Amino acid sequence: QPQLLDPSREEAIKDCLAHMRMPLAVLRLAILALDDGKVTINMLCRLLLALPSAEEAAAVQEHVAAQRNPDHPLSIQFCLMCSTIPRVEPRIRCWLFSRKAQVTLPQALNDCCVLRAAVTAVRTSLGFQQLLHIFLQAGNLLNEGTRHGNCRGFP
Repeated sequence: QPQLLDPSREEAIKDCLAHMRMPLAVLRLAILALDDGKVTINMLCRLLLALPSAEEAAAVQEHVAAQRNPDHPLSIQFCLMCSTIPRVEPRIRCWLFSRKAQVTLPQALNDCCVLRAAVTAVRTSLGFQQLLHIFLQAGNLLNEGTRHGNCRGFP
């Protein structure tokens, strides 16, 4: 049997599928349905790395069409499965983006609320305004007699 996939690619695909721990038919349905309950973010990252290139998929399809033997290695079955899913790579990339956003967006919103509260505290702090006024007076004193002296920052 000719070597369709590079041995390192075949090994990477086998490693990815071993991590998935689900039959290819179940994986296919999970990808088609974008089933968050079956596929984790880590699995999606691994899937992206294991997806066959267009050349690999074409070579596998051509080989399988010419061969009558229905038994194929798992890596070949994976390539065939991927070729039956419409726009498989963009689908997984968008799914991964969505899943990561679900995790990071609440934290980012929380960080924005904290930042807004800090900005409000600085703007309304009388003590901070007095401190800046003292710094401005010190600068004016140091720059007295030059064009940079006598700056006005506060009413």
